[in-house]
Amino acid sequence: MFRKIDHLTIYALVLTILSFLFIFYFHGSKANSLEEERRILDQKVEAKELGYTLAMASDYLTAEVRKFTITLNPIHLRNYWREVNVVKRRESVIKRMEHLKAPKEEFELLNQAKNNSDALVNTEILAQRLILEVYDVPEAQMEPQIRDYQLTQEDKELNPNQKVNKAREILYNAQYDGDKELIMAPIRKFQRSMEDRINAEMETTRERTDRFNMLSSFWMFLLTFLIFIFVYNVIQRIGTPLKDMEAQLKDNVRKVEVSKNSVAAITNITAMINKRREDQEAPDVTA
Repeated sequence: MFRKIDHLTIYALVLTILSFLFIFYFHGSKANSLEEERRILDQKVEAKELGYTLAMASDYLTAEVRKFTITLNPIHLRNYWREVNVVKRRESVIKRMEHLKAPKEEFELLNQAKNNSDALVNTEILAQRLILEVYDVPEAQMEPQIRDYQLTQEDKELNPNQKVNKAREILYNAQYDGDKELIMAPIRKFQRSMEDRINAEMETTRERTDRFNMLSSFWMFLLTFLIFIFVYNVIQRIGTPLKDMEAQLKDNVRKVEVSKNSVAAITNITAMINKRREDQEAPDVTA
């Protein structure tokens, strides 16, 4: 069965299979590498935004509590607690980091910053409680966190001016700035760590993409070479024999002959032509 299959047919079949392999494997692999690059870049952008969001949320709380103690405008107090109890950007950052399955070291850095921010909230609650005490705001109207905060006996004994001054002082002194740095330092470290990791991943992915590009170029060159050989064989085994057959038929030679390398179909056609000529030249024994 297999002997009846012409070599040129087998060659064409192999060439077709190789072409499909090139299309599906190399282009598919290259597409996957490019998709991985996009995924890493998206992760880099999102991770930066998460660190920025955590820092901005902490700065927002600082800004609002300071405005409240200076202006005594309750809108800033409401803004502060809306961020803490409703918007919860800091908690959202940690939840998103858990969802992204970030490396433990990076997650711990942002979680540390979040915990340090929570610790600073205690200082800010103290400042708010002192101000509300000055204006005799009923505990029932206070936020639960403020209402549950217990002043020391020393703070209770302060006069109104001293309470206001202390509320402002603890939000602007060196201790407060140091506590803010305990929030920002882990965020900066997270940004550097994340940047280094993602850059390394990106470099690895780009190297893989470059390898696929090189293999793709080599495979394309090989396919081009194989196609050239295929076309050459078509010419040698089909085109040239057909021209030879045409020339011999024009010259009305007794027996048409073609190269042994011709495809089977041309050889069969030649044999049929010669057989018919022999039949025509044979004497009619019935006459």
